[in-house]
Amino acid sequence: MDLKNIREKLRNMGRTQWITVILMGVLLLVIAIPVKTDTEPETEEEALESDSPGTSGGKEQKYLEEQLEDILEQMDGVGKVQVMITVKDSGEKVLAKDETYEKNTEVSENGNTSDDYTRESRTVYDGDDIPYETKELLPEVEGIVVVAQGAGDAAVETNIYRAVKALFDVDAHKISVVKMRSQEGT
Repeated sequence: MDLKNIREKLRNMGRTQWITVILMGVLLLVIAIPVKTDTEPETEEEALESDSPGTSGGKEQKYLEEQLEDILEQMDGVGKVQVMITVKDSGEKVLAKDETYEKNTEVSENGNTSDDYTRESRTVYDGDDIPYETKELLPEVEGIVVVAQGAGDAAVETNIYRAVKALFDVDAHKISVVKMRSQEGT
């Protein structure tokens, strides 16, 4: 097709055909424009945290890992340590409740009594319409892996295992202590 044929076809198009072509062009533009959603993670680290199974604890999980690393590195013979903790959930916030109980006693015509109990529970809010938290429970730990330089020594490995077991309520088979590979040049 050459330009003369195209021009001739465009001149002969009716109103409905022009409207159809314009609407198709607008549709293609809408499809081609990228849309950023608010649910996209902002950093690579956040993407890894949200995509990893068993890592829904977020800040609390990171805090527990850092605290465990710090304490283990203080132990004799352990050396450098890396810790990974997996959790079942992200913890729980316990809200304050205002509960009222009411007992209604009814006496029937023949003298029998029946008791009816009702309970009403309302969440307590502070001045800014934010629920008042009485306590916050940490996430439930599912498993722990400790990678340590000194884990090749049986005594050090046992001490690491005992420390982790003392700090976390985790079954023995869910704790793993392994030796860190040696890094050349250090």
